Amino acid sequence: MPDNKVLIYPFFIPCEKFKNTLIFPAMRRKNHKKGLKQSNQKAGKNRQTTLNVKESSELLPFLLAQMQGKSKSALKSQLSKGLISVDGKSVKQFNEPLKPGQKVTLNSHLENKPVADTKVQIMFEDPDIIIVFKKAGYLSIASNKEKVKTVYSFLTRHVQQEKESNKIYVIHRLDREISGLMVFAKNPKAEASLQASWALNLDKQEFFAIVEGEMKKTSGKVKSFLKENKAMVMYSSPSANDAMEALTHFEVIKKNADHSLVKINISTARKNQIRVHMKDLGHPIVGDEKYEGFSDPINRVALHGGLLVIQHPRTGNMVEFKRDLPTKFTNLMRGKVQEKK
Repeated sequence: MPDNKVLIYPFFIPCEKFKNTLIFPAMRRKNHKKGLKQSNQKAGKNRQTTLNVKESSELLPFLLAQMQGKSKSALKSQLSKGLISVDGKSVKQFNEPLKPGQKVTLNSHLENKPVADTKVQIMFEDPDIIIVFKKAGYLSIASNKEKVKTVYSFLTRHVQQEKESNKIYVIHRLDREISGLMVFAKNPKAEASLQASWALNLDKQEFFAIVEGEMKKTSGKVKSFLKENKAMVMYSSPSANDAMEALTHFEVIKKNADHSLVKINISTARKNQIRVHMKDLGHPIVGDEKYEGFSDPINRVALHGGLLVIQHPRTGNMVEFKRDLPTKFTNLMRGKVQEKK
């Protein structure tokens, strides 16, 4: 196939209800940099030009002398983008001093090294949204104590590989202690659309919890007004004064004498809502010491966001994303995990 042709293949959104919905990845445009030595690398690969320094000089004058035909503004642009390195170290100062024996390398673009994080998995991405699965023990956004190890930080680094000015926009959050699906917007228009319709989609955000004890009531709802005390612990208040209304629907899927597996839908999205309401029912979530869970057989809070259905901000179609129960959950309900003494 000639190098100047690019094929764009559509792919399906992983949604049972909308199997025929298509999303097209953004088209890549080739950008041949003038003045750089041509290599036999394939299009899309980083092309490099390496220059040997033979006498002392400053970086910009050296480049102008060596890269004839390349303008000063073009070289300054490459410097500002971190595309020029001296002895393997990226430099941005045009007056960087050079010594004989050093090597100056010009890159056509930054290396597109995949961002890796074992706690976050990208499930789906298009020009408007990113759907991720967050493991338990990981923050959604930065806190006073943690700025780097967050889903937001991970995704910011991910999108900035394509363009340094790219941003990520937070739509909702999940507690550090739980696992689940999350959606982030990639542009202000998508953010505004998702936030405006988020309340309409909350009944499609489904969670699964393993709670302590055998629940006698197989389904129902919990409604209360949530407040936060000075220790930053949420609690239910009978009064609406300075409190936020919270409504949780639950259905028992499986149970035994020790535990109950519960499917949960929330009509509101309050801080720690599910955890408080399960405690209010007399069946705190396994591993949730903060809300009176006394057993911790699987070394985590047994709460998992397994289903997310949203209205796509561009197409308007409802799209669905699922994540199976963690193996630790199924093993606990099968009695394959022993309670710690």
